[in-house]
Amino acid sequence: MKWFRFQAPIVPPTVTAPALVKPAQLSSTLAQPNIHHPSAKSTYLPPPILTGCPLGVALLRKFRAQVEALPEVGKADENHPLAPFSRNPKGCVMDGEDAWEKFDRPLNTLLQRPPEELRNLVRIGEKGLIGLCQLLEYLVVHHQLTGHLFEGKLDQLMSVIDKV
Repeated sequence: MKWFRFQAPIVPPTVTAPALVKPAQLSSTLAQPNIHHPSAKSTYLPPPILTGCPLGVALLRKFRAQVEALPEVGKADENHPLAPFSRNPKGCVMDGEDAWEKFDRPLNTLLQRPPEELRNLVRIGEKGLIGLCQLLEYLVVHHQLTGHLFEGKLDQLMSVIDKV
């Protein structure tokens, strides 16, 4: 019966929150993303400030670093298997829709292959690995995707990237 007793009113806080600290803006040369073809016009999105699952954030930072450090291995075009994942991810998941349920099967179909087949996916450019990276970053930040969901798939792809 003690659960149904009258509760004391909530006391409002007497302390005010400090002002938000904003980072200094980076110079334009430091803020430029590492693009393999900087002279080409691009819709490349710079890396977002990653928040969310610590494992997912760590995996995506490692993945992006590997992708940006790739040598000239060929640029992906519209016919590349990763091209469907390269569209602007904003709005790709509707309200009430589970983001992982939507992307799990297509990613399984694409990324759960033998290493010699995964090697064909290693292509630079927006239609290649960077597009996949941007999609995963969006899902982690905006849809709270956890790293353990895609860790195995991404680890296998990153091991192939290491060999390239």
